[in-house]
Amino acid sequence: MKKIIFNKIFFLFFILLFSSNINARNLSGNPTPATPIYTLQDKVVSFFVDVFELFNNNDEIKINNTYNISNTALNQTSFALAAALATGDFQSSGVGTGDWDDPDSWLTYDSSTTSWVTTTEYPGENAIGPPFPNVTILTGHIITVTSDLSTNDLGEVIIQGTLILGDNSSNQHTTTLNTQQLTIATTSPEIGRIRFNGTKVRLNLPSNASLTIEPSSLIDGNCTNNDEIFIGNQKYATCVGGGSTTYSFGDIIASGGTINAEITTPPSNATTEACSLVSLQGTYNGSPSGTVNYQWKLQDPNGITTTLTFSISGIISSSSFTPTIVGDYLVSFEVSDNNNTNLETRTVTVTADITDPTFTCPSDVDANLSADCQITIPDLVTGITDEADNCGIASVSQSPASGAVVASSHNNTHTVTITVTDTAGITATCDVTITAKM
Repeated sequence: MKKIIFNKIFFLFFILLFSSNINARNLSGNPTPATPIYTLQDKVVSFFVDVFELFNNNDEIKINNTYNISNTALNQTSFALAAALATGDFQSSGVGTGDWDDPDSWLTYDSSTTSWVTTTEYPGENAIGPPFPNVTILTGHIITVTSDLSTNDLGEVIIQGTLILGDNSSNQHTTTLNTQQLTIATTSPEIGRIRFNGTKVRLNLPSNASLTIEPSSLIDGNCTNNDEIFIGNQKYATCVGGGSTTYSFGDIIASGGTINAEITTPPSNATTEACSLVSLQGTYNGSPSGTVNYQWKLQDPNGITTTLTFSISGIISSSSFTPTIVGDYLVSFEVSDNNNTNLETRTVTVTADITDPTFTCPSDVDANLSADCQITIPDLVTGITDEADNCGIASVSQSPASGAVVASSHNNTHTVTITVTDTAGITATCDVTITAKM
């Protein structure tokens, strides 16, 4: 009997592992619209329960200390298999409604005992990793964030239950989850949910973060244009929407979240001199559904937004701009497919132009000495044709001016100064010697 039971358990465990590889949600970080998970696992277990009659004659399978496999237990244990649990991962403890910053709201995984144990810290309270700890709010559990919160780096944050942000007031409330992958999951028949509980609630995700919303899962709660989701420093969504690059919660729920835009050049916020060319490159991560569309937008320090032209090579989009105003420019790179939209931003800080203009100085020349001992200064500017500057040339001048008459004598020399001025008022000069000749 024990041998039969062992064979059954081994075979079932093998099937669970295989099926988890098929249905595992977005584990590579690819922000694709997820389908309900565990469907295949449910079918596999149901099939083998029928075939083996696992629960006859007290032949019970014990997974994660849970007897009598139910849908809820199966969801939790299947997830454990799919997510490759590591020491330090967190999951909600299920003690009523718990606060995020209360360690009693959480359990942490101990790989040495392959069990969930109590913890003295909450997810993101202390720096852990890399690898960074994954965090799961389990089905039926509620975690609240009622005061401002900013976590250290986290792995994937998976919401199978409910995450409530805010304290149901009109005070500004900000939650910053430093995760590159936030997933609002569906564990049928339950759904995951983020609820905005207040009229000024903001959720911050880092640049390049991906938001995945599985079918039927929700973002809801109080609905004002001050309930916001930011990705990096770019407002991604508000409850009521807000323009071509700001989506409503309904928009992102309908699309299933985001595919992952990535600006590769510049790799981080940058500083450059006015009038210097800024090159841009971007791509995406994920498995898009259909053609991927790209868009580059630029907001200058005066708040004026323009759409940039770009080229595409493979999955890389390239663009550029030349800033002329001192201050911060906001670059937005947006990618979208049939279902999802995501954008990433860079701030380019532009400093004053300090680059001198360039030109080729004219050669020294002779001037005819008149009978009354005078020379006329020749035109030295017309022959200058290669003046250049990153901000553009404002003027080219000479002193004394062309046509000026000065007293002289044979072999006397006179200096003419050539000045080239750019649009920022920066000058470059050179001197040309004029020699009087009889």
